[in-house]
Order: sequence, then C-alpha cells, then structure tokens
Amino acid sequence: MTKNITKRLYTYLVLFSFCLAIVLTAMQLYSNYRHNICAIEEKVELLQVTNLSYITNALKDGKARELTLRLEAIGQSPDIIYLEVKDLHGNIIAQAGDPRSTTTFIKNIPLNLQDNTILGHLHITASRAGPLEQIWSTWLFVLFSKAIQVVMIASLIFFIFRWLLSRDINLLIAELEGFDPEINPLIFKQQHSESRSKNILNRLSTAIRAMQQKLLTNHQELHTTLENLQHAQHVAKIGNWSWSLEEDITTWSDELCNITGLTQAEYDGTYEIYLSCIHPDDREQFQALTKRIMEEKGAYHEEYRIVRKNDGAVRHVREEGLVTLDTKGNPVSILGTIQDITERKIAAQALMEKEERFRTLVENVPGIVYRCKLQAPWQVEHISEEVSELTGHAQQDFLDNRIAFGQLIVPEDLARVERAAEQGIADGKPYEVEYKITHADGSLRYFHEKGRAVYDHNQTPLWLDGVIIDISDRRLAEEDKSRLLRQLLHAQKNEAIGTLAGGIAHDFNNILSAIMGYTELVLLDMPEDGKNYQDLQQVYAAAIRARELIRQILTFSRSNEENKMPQDLGLIVREALKLIRSSIPTSIEIKQHINMDCKRTLADATQIHQIVMNLCTNAFHAMEDNGGTLSIELDQVHLEAEDLADQPNQDPGDYARLIIRDTGLGIPQDIIDRIFEPYFTTKEQDKGTGLGLALVQGIVLSHN
Repeated sequence: MTKNITKRLYTYLVLFSFCLAIVLTAMQLYSNYRHNICAIEEKVELLQVTNLSYITNALKDGKARELTLRLEAIGQSPDIIYLEVKDLHGNIIAQAGDPRSTTTFIKNIPLNLQDNTILGHLHITASRAGPLEQIWSTWLFVLFSKAIQVVMIASLIFFIFRWLLSRDINLLIAELEGFDPEINPLIFKQQHSESRSKNILNRLSTAIRAMQQKLLTNHQELHTTLENLQHAQHVAKIGNWSWSLEEDITTWSDELCNITGLTQAEYDGTYEIYLSCIHPDDREQFQALTKRIMEEKGAYHEEYRIVRKNDGAVRHVREEGLVTLDTKGNPVSILGTIQDITERKIAAQALMEKEERFRTLVENVPGIVYRCKLQAPWQVEHISEEVSELTGHAQQDFLDNRIAFGQLIVPEDLARVERAAEQGIADGKPYEVEYKITHADGSLRYFHEKGRAVYDHNQTPLWLDGVIIDISDRRLAEEDKSRLLRQLLHAQKNEAIGTLAGGIAHDFNNILSAIMGYTELVLLDMPEDGKNYQDLQQVYAAAIRARELIRQILTFSRSNEENKMPQDLGLIVREALKLIRSSIPTSIEIKQHINMDCKRTLADATQIHQIVMNLCTNAFHAMEDNGGTLSIELDQVHLEAEDLADQPNQDPGDYARLIIRDTGLGIPQDIIDRIFEPYFTTKEQDKGTGLGLALVQGIVLSHN
C-alpha cells in the first residue's frame, strides 16, 4: 500500500514542481520587466524636471534652433529614441531622434508659463527594447533556479508527509491484521489504542471498527432472516436450486428434496436425477423448456407435474429461474426456485367448478340476475345474459355502463321503483316492485323485480342484488282473462235478458193476437165512416206496431223462427240505401262500394235490411250537426283458421263482409265496451231505445 501511494505521490510531485516552476519563472521575469520600465519612467521624469523650464522659455521666445539642439542633447540619453515640441495648433516646432520604433511608450508633457498659460506640448518617446532583451537573455537561468528551489522545497514536504502517512497506514494495517475472527462485540484488538495519536486515520480506524460492529449485527440478523426464510419456504413449499453448466452439477435445498420425495443421500447432483422426477406426460415439455432457456438466456417460468420418488404422488409445481451469463454472453449457470402448487391448483379447480355451478344456476334462473350500485342510475357490476333477450340490448352495454337499466323503465314508473329500492335499502329488507320497460323494439314489457341490499359486518350497504322476471305474458293473460270474464258476464246478461224478453214477448204476442183478432171482428161489424171505426183503426195500427216491436225482441233473444233463404246481399243493401237517402239530409254524402259478384248468402232479408238501417241511422246521428261522409262497403273474403281464432264456432271458408263507416265524432273509449248492451244508449230520450246495436249483434251472430 505504501509503495503504491509513494509512486503516485512522486508523479504528482514532478507535475506539481514543473507547473509551479513555470509560474514562478513567469512571475520573476515579469517583475524584472516592470522594474526596468519603472527605471525608464524615472529617467523621463528626471529629464522633464531638468529641461522643462528651458524648453518652455525657448518655445516662448521662438528659438527653434536652440530647442532642436536641446532635444538632441536629451536624445543622447539611453532608452530615449525620439522627442518633439508642438505648439497649440499641433505644429512641430522642433524634433530629434527616430519616431518609427514600435516597442515604445510616449510621455506627453504640457509646456506652461507661470500663469498656467499653455504654449504647447513636449512628447518624449522611450524604448522598451532594453527590458525585453534582458528578459530573453535571463529567462532560462531564472527558470532553472526556480525549478531547483521548488524541487528542494517539494521534496522536503513530500518526505515529511510520506513519513507521517506511512506511520498511520502501518498502524491501521497492524490493527486490520489483528482482526479477531471470533464473534464478539469487539472486532479489533485494542493493544495499540493508548499509543495511537488522535488524527484522521485514527478516526477512520474507529469508523471501520463501528462498521464492522454493524456488519456483525447485520450478519446475525441475516442469519435469523435466512432461518425464517427457510421456514417460510418450507411452509410455502418452495425449494431452491442452482445448476452449474460448466461442471454440469446441480445443487438443491432441503425443501426441494422434500418436494421431489428424494433424500439428500439419493440426490446425486445431476440434471438427470431431476429429469427422472418429471411426469412422463410432461417430460417432453420440460426438455423443450430447457432448450428454450438456453436460447433465450433470461428469466423464465413454467408449470408442470412431477412424480414424488417416495410415495409416487403426482404434484403440480411452478418453476421460476434466471440464467447468468459471462462477459461474452454465454450462459454459465441457472438459478431458480420450484414451488409445490398442488393445493392451489386443486383450490383453483374447485373454485372454477363452483363458479361454473353458480354461472349455470344464474343462467337457469328464468329472469335477469344482477348486482348494481346503490344510487341512481343503478349502474350494474354484474348482470346475466338473459338481459339481452328480455330488453333487446346487449349484455356488454350494461356491463360497460353504456346503458343504465333505469333508463329503460318508463318515466311514470321510475320514481316508484327508485322509492321502493331506497326504502328496502334503508329498512334492510327485501323489496318487490312491478313496472314497465321499453324494449329495444319499442314495445312495452312488464317486469317483476325482487331485490335486497348486501351489507358488510358493520351493516354498511355495499351493493344491491336482485332478480327481474318478465311477467308480460302473465299480465296479458290476466287482461285476456278479465276481458273474457266481461264478455261472459255480458253474454250471460244478454242471455238472461233475451230469455226474459223471449218469454214476455211470446206471452205478449198471444195477447196481441187476441186484441188484433177481436179488433178486426169489431171493425167488420162497424160502418167505416163512424168515429169509433177510426178509433179502432188506430188501435189496430198500434197493435201491428207492437207486433213488430215484439218481433224485434224475439230476434234479439233468438227465440223466433227465422225465415232464412239464399239472398243476394247486394240487392238488399242497395234497397236499404234508397230508403236511407230519402231520410237523411244532403249535408251527408253517401259512398257505396258494393261487390255484386259476392256469393248468395243464407239469410233473412228483413233482418239484413234491419242491420243496414240501424247502423246507418247511428251514423246519421253521429254526423247530424256537421255533416260528413257515410261509406258502405260489401265484399267477399276468405278466412282461414288463424283468422277465426277468436271465433271458435266459425269454420274456415268464404264470408260476406259488410263495412259501414262514418266521419262523425266516434265512440268514446270509456263506453266502447257497453255499446252492445241492450237498452244502453247515449242518445236523447226520443231518438233511441238502446236496442239498435244489440239487435245488429244478435242478427250477425244468428247468421254466423
């Protein structure tokens, strides 16, 4: 150590001495130069003092010749090369010497009288050539003398410093050589501590001793950490290994032997011993891994199976490793770990199967299973695939929050649904609510939702879970059931009224027969010009009208014997229209589209006539105030079984279709279900009996 330091110090000494000698030489030469210049300046000052008065007076008297002689006398002085006297206008009065020299400096001296009146100037030019020649002639001598001085002083300092440094280094080496390898609180022996001087190296020694003490402590902590790490590796079933590629020798930790089922005695340190532990089905994969590691020369990881040597159990392991390279980039060794992950694999498989069962269960639920946030718009975190079929929107749109489920709920139901959910969250109880949504195709669907909030152990709500079921079919079935029930009640009421009306009509018809018969007999015996004869005629006419009314009642109740025969419906409709045209105002236009090729129909002509008259009368009343258009259409249609789905008693075939349409006010929705009820009417008391549409319905049904 001392020799190396001495060698470096010698080098630094030579460089330092050379640089310092050059600097000192330059300083000495410059000092000499300035000294010579100052001597010249003093000479000029002296010439000024001794000759200035004479030159001023000569200039005043205009004695140019005397000025020239005096200047030439002054110019004989060494280093003075040129002099001149100029008046105030810059004209040269007298001069002496050579003004062309370049290494000069000029002294400008004003020529003043005693009253400070300036007559002109005296210019004295001195040469620097003398000082410069002296520098060039003495620089080598100065450099050599300065170098000798620097070397002598530097050598003295060097030897003193080297002696001091060597003493303390040797002392430090002695203490380092006295290092006690035994583990104890004191790292160095202390026999030299009393005599050692308190200098920088002494403090360095103390610092090293403290560092070694900390190193011992860290060594103990590292030893403890390694023991804990080995224990943790045993618990985590992680084994270490290294493979020296040059010697083809592998080194295993105890835990790796435990993983493979080998003892340290059975382990021979070769690559083949581990290859024999690989499961036969994974051995080709492992060999390909080894080849890939050598090609990629970096970090890697792989999972495969091994067969334990002691019990033959198949275990899943995960290998991680890193290839170390030499300076040329060639692999020299591989370091790695192997962890037994069998339990994790089994747990992962069990979790996968559990998730699959849960997914299958959710998919089999006849509705939407969801988990969403607790605030509007209730963005979902999970929603089952059924949502695509029930809403018409893709499942991913809900998961990506491009669509919020709350946006599908119709506005009139949304507030009610949110109140039910918020109340259920606040009460910590399940809630149920029904509402309508708008399907992607624009149709309305009825949904039934049941949900409840999920809480943590502090009863803080986390999210909302629930199931949504499409009940549109049930709601439609309930509406159909309600409609059919109303129709049944209506039919039963009509049947009861018809039965009652039929029975009364038959009895009343018998009474009218007697009244009409006896009235006719009395009329035969009375003169036609008598007052009683006219009165009885009115009685007879009233009886006929009553008989017609009873006939209508019997038609409504289907209790009369109908006179059905093949009829041309076109002729019957046209005949009825002629009567109608004469009875309605011209503000109502009649348009007819009657297909005369329509087949003949088995019907009662009077009843068909009655249908046209009743419907056209209703149409006239609807347009009586503002006028309008009355359209009558008759054509032939062919109906299949699906067309007659709501008429189970009708057979497929050709049918006559009669359409009577007006441009009046229409029928209000709140009474549309009652228009066929007998005696129900919205007309004034003298305009209708409420039997018109009931009679039409009875005739249509009786004619199939």
